[in-house]
Amino acid sequence: MKTHNTFIVVFLLCLGGCATPLPPANVLGSLETDIQQAVVVEADPQHQTKAKVSAWQRGENGWEAVFPSMNSVIGRNGLASAGEKREGDGRTPSGLFRLERAFGYPAAVNTKLAYAQVGVDDFWVDDPASEQYNTWVKGTPQVNSFERLKRDDHLYKYAAVIEYNTRPVVAGNGSAIFLHVWRGADSSTAGCVALSQRNVKRLLKWLDGAKHPVIVLGDP
Repeated sequence: MKTHNTFIVVFLLCLGGCATPLPPANVLGSLETDIQQAVVVEADPQHQTKAKVSAWQRGENGWEAVFPSMNSVIGRNGLASAGEKREGDGRTPSGLFRLERAFGYPAAVNTKLAYAQVGVDDFWVDDPASEQYNTWVKGTPQVNSFERLKRDDHLYKYAAVIEYNTRPVVAGNGSAIFLHVWRGADSSTAGCVALSQRNVKRLLKWLDGAKHPVIVLGDP
């Protein structure tokens, strides 16, 4: 696994005390012109489950940092190389993915992404044998494996869908990849990108679907 990967993740922001990042020209410069927002995540070479996240917006003079860099955590087994992510491997996928949908526990959240409140009848199917694999469904799915979106903890209280393996869906290539609230700075995920609740909320507030935000995990 590469230890110097740079990712763009459109969602989550640092508290005070973080240094203002320099623009990763090799990543931002390659993005399509319709993409106006990007969150860049840089892997920590010393800790495979940790990363730094920064938020960027395209302006008249090029890409400008919106927030200082902030801490985040990724998959418990680090970052999968492009095309190598598999269901249940505990790795975060590499690639460039759109950020279009947000969800959470409150009835409304301050964001310009499409938002939906989740309840006890909202599930995400992670059974590769199901025709509903890697999709959000209403009502308990008749499948071997699924994830509840209304959890008993705070992890999905504020979240966004990383559009990985959603168009098209390839069975077994990984599912339910989100940007969400972490358990803590020393935690890891099953493959998602997670930050503090305050930073997730700040990022969701900034994200605007009309600006075609993206998340880039690894080299785009």
